[in-house]
Amino acid sequence: MITGREKEHVSAYKDQNQRAATSDAALDHEQLCKNSPSDDQKKEIAEAFKVASNFLRNKPKTETEIRNRLEKNSFSPEAIDSVVAQLNELNWVNDQKFAQLWIESRNSFRPRSKRMLVYELRRRGVSDRNISESLDQFEESEAAKSCAMRYGRKHLELEKIQFQQKTLNYLRTYGFPSEIARDAAAYAWEALHDHN
Repeated sequence: MITGREKEHVSAYKDQNQRAATSDAALDHEQLCKNSPSDDQKKEIAEAFKVASNFLRNKPKTETEIRNRLEKNSFSPEAIDSVVAQLNELNWVNDQKFAQLWIESRNSFRPRSKRMLVYELRRRGVSDRNISESLDQFEESEAAKSCAMRYGRKHLELEKIQFQQKTLNYLRTYGFPSEIARDAAAYAWEALHDHN
């Protein structure tokens, strides 16, 4: 049985809990209002998304490249974060895929050394983890041979020593280590002159 004095404590306890619950609800509502973007913020996010979409139209970009473009266009950090999150959800931005596509493209059209590929990807803001995973299957000696063959086809008129020296120097400009470049130059000479 609750006595008069205990009734006061229970009543005070209930009032305190109600005030706390009301206060918590008010804080939750206030937090929701803070987290939900205003009309101006929604417009800014929509405009930033449009800029990012146009930027992605021609070829894939890294998250860093998109952030830099949006910053250059003076969008707020909140709008940039929101747009990048949306692009990630849509899978329009994926640094791992970007790194793989970059390496495949380079191998097909302009072979580079592993060191040069790492440098290029880092400049575009790809993380070391994504770079490392993308380069797992990369064969630097094969890339050097491909590069040497492409260069060598333009210089078939040279004597062997000149051909190999020019090819070696060319491969070094693309970051290939000397030993790999030397082997690739010798391979290109043999392959191109066996067919002639």
